[in-house]
Amino acid sequence: DDIAPNAVCQNLTVNLGAPTVAAADIDGGSTDNCTITTLLIDGAPSQTYSCADMPSKVVTLRVEDGAGNFDECPATLTFVDDVPPVTVCQNITVPLSAPTITPASVDGGSTDNCGITSRLINGAASRTFTCAHLGDQTVTLRVTDGAGNFNECAATVTVVDDIPPTAGCRGSVTVNLSSPTMSANALNLGSSDNCGTVSYQIEGAASKTFTCADLGPNTVTLTVLDGAGNTDTCDSTVTVVDN
Repeated sequence: DDIAPNAVCQNLTVNLGAPTVAAADIDGGSTDNCTITTLLIDGAPSQTYSCADMPSKVVTLRVEDGAGNFDECPATLTFVDDVPPVTVCQNITVPLSAPTITPASVDGGSTDNCGITSRLINGAASRTFTCAHLGDQTVTLRVTDGAGNFNECAATVTVVDDIPPTAGCRGSVTVNLSSPTMSANALNLGSSDNCGTVSYQIEGAASKTFTCADLGPNTVTLTVLDGAGNTDTCDSTVTVVDN
């Protein structure tokens, strides 16, 4: 038998989700006068492809018969990335002193077979939290590759208020011993907090009662506390008068 086979090739679209191509997959109807015994694609029964082969590649089909006669033809493989990324989220704590996070902040190691091209958190490039978000917030990380495949995962963001109030005190206050008890609020003058709600203590208590032992000027400390337990202090001069 000295008659070579007639190799006939067909082009093929290859999804990277199933990246192995057998020689038979690109055989478009090869024939031989006797019997075809071997099909090879680039010298092997099959080849496995990756992102590095995108977008297309020309391969060679070799058709052999039992007598060692052969023929070859080219085929074009067009590659399609149909593999979505693998998303991995991590939970984080966010202080209000640095309230803006990016998708990378909650990405715990996402991967893609051909490379990640974009990350979004709740559909945006960043997210900023405020006092209205204190506590646990669920955010969604979306990871997209160059072919438009994407995947999502959820992360818990615990928002904490780490910003202390700003204490404001009256410079001087007079207290008569006929009414010797002063509330902490009486010393406040313009105290404020980023999240709004504060309470007051005068030397560790809600009020202070003065006696004859306190006659004259006294330096007292006002403590301002916010809802998260952050504090600030200021001093006032309380002059006690025996009336």
